[in-house]
Amino acid sequence: MRDFPGLHVSEIDGTDPIESYAAGKEAVDYVRQRRGPALIHAHVVRPYSHSLSDDEKLYKTAEEPRKKRIATRSPNFLYS
Repeated sequence: MRDFPGLHVSEIDGTDPIESYAAGKEAVDYVRQRRGPALIHAHVVRPYSHSLSDDEKLYKTAEEPRKKRIATRSPNFLYS
């Protein structure tokens, strides 16, 4: 995707509201200047499965407890 001509790409921590806001503002400014399209790739934590038939144990590691993994990247934990 980064090779697409004129595409502005930002890869960010989507659980950080300050970084997310800055990336969004930068992307909007880029597009409004008619410089091209923008893409924000935000890495986030999905605390629950997609559905009841989705077994997250098949693709999530058991190395770190689920609650700790969520809490350390949660905006509530970071900014409270």
